[in-house]
Amino acid sequence: MIATRARPAESDGSLGRNPDEGARRMNIVDDFEGGTPTRVNLADDGAVRCDPVTSMSGSQWFYWCVRVDGLERGATGRIDLHWPRRWTEADVPAGAERETVSRMTGHDSFAEVLPSCIHLSEDLLHWSPAENVEGDGGRIAIGLRGTGKPFYLATQIPYLRPHMDSLLEFARGAAPGCVRQIGRSQDGRPLWEIVLPATGGPAAQRPTIYVQAYQHLTEFSGLHVADALVRHLLGDAGASARAGLNWQILPCVDVDGLHVGVGLRKNWPAGHLRATNPNRDWVTRTWPEVAAIHSFLESQVREGTRYVAAFDLHNGWKDRIASGATYTVFPPGEADDGYIARQKDLIEALYHGTDHERPGVGHYWPHRTGGRTFTHAFKAITGGLASTTEFSRFLWWNRAKGAFEPARPDHPRRYARDMAGVLSEHFGNA
Repeated sequence: MIATRARPAESDGSLGRNPDEGARRMNIVDDFEGGTPTRVNLADDGAVRCDPVTSMSGSQWFYWCVRVDGLERGATGRIDLHWPRRWTEADVPAGAERETVSRMTGHDSFAEVLPSCIHLSEDLLHWSPAENVEGDGGRIAIGLRGTGKPFYLATQIPYLRPHMDSLLEFARGAAPGCVRQIGRSQDGRPLWEIVLPATGGPAAQRPTIYVQAYQHLTEFSGLHVADALVRHLLGDAGASARAGLNWQILPCVDVDGLHVGVGLRKNWPAGHLRATNPNRDWVTRTWPEVAAIHSFLESQVREGTRYVAAFDLHNGWKDRIASGATYTVFPPGEADDGYIARQKDLIEALYHGTDHERPGVGHYWPHRTGGRTFTHAFKAITGGLASTTEFSRFLWWNRAKGAFEPARPDHPRRYARDMAGVLSEHFGNA
């Protein structure tokens, strides 16, 4: 745990001034599930300076979350969030492709975007935007007013173990028997699949949609969308989307990462697979989670399941990529013209039916490690259309407003609703 105490001062605690003496007991805590390692110091003006310990500053992968304890009711304080310098070309591994260099160093709007993406919570489940935030270059100043209770600060809306427990409880209550264990993680945790048979006739005769999320630690946006999709499909509003389609949703691939927590990753034992990328493991399948999903899909195909499409949900790899941007990653020659044409029709339908900026169709993104991803495995096993869908960590494209806006809790729900409707219309009669 890292903690500090702010010393008393005389001002009213507004941004740019010293916190008042009621903030003298304010502690910053980082050793909880979802917390991130943070160095804490007392600034000369009495504010608490937080420096996240991360190499992902200035990028789409940046994530920071701490708990604030001891801020008395009505007391004011200020946290100054700093981040290390951004990566430069000198930091990028030798031999990396040009696009990799661009992804790691080309995040010019990071400092502009982040101040509007600070959120607060008292329970890690319900979040609201922070109201008193200013940014200038490599620092964000967060003005605080105490309620007498501990609260959390984060640079986005995290999705943590309580969220997953709530989702599984909801699914089991709404559709008994729909939650199935298909394997275990490296640390022995169950890998859950939510299977929702079509309601409009024999399920065996209906096409199946497969969705998975959270191959990568802290890519919470995909988890939020998967959660929202399950809740939508099991509610009255999602009944039509279930009539003609079977749905299989695996909301969390990296269950160990979700349970161990970002801030506690130092507790992973030596040699843990967490040092590798599961989305480059679909050929060798050394991750037990990857092997279990691969075997599950193979067994489903043997039993006659007709997969028509899969969506692998991630956070975007550009700072201003539009949430919901769906694309394929097949090298030339790996997918025939007919497959690419069907994929293009599907992605165009999603583009026009949901809020995101632009579709990407049939292109190959040259992964730095050269490994085949989930989409390659799904196509090889099932023959179905396989897509990666990227959601922005900090921003959401609002088609109605024609502009980006900070991510909010209703955005995943809106996207899940639209996605279900588009896929129902596109495949319902397949």
